[in-house]
Amino acid sequence: VKEVCDLVEAAGGNVVAVCSMIDRGNKNHAFDKPFYPLLKLSVPSWLPDECELCKKGVPIDSPGSHFLK
Repeated sequence: VKEVCDLVEAAGGNVVAVCSMIDRGNKNHAFDKPFYPLLKLSVPSWLPDECELCKKGVPIDSPGSHFLK
């Protein structure tokens, strides 16, 4: 979202707000505009040393769509 906001502003646009389908509960959003999610979900998270998937070496991240060619 921050990347898109930056691109819009670099092109001369004015970002007045951000809307998303889901807010997963992270209070530290990377954008400084008003935020309007359609749905708020509380999603648990763990530190790496407490995460069972991390302990097993299971990769838990993905590069996102902007890495697609």
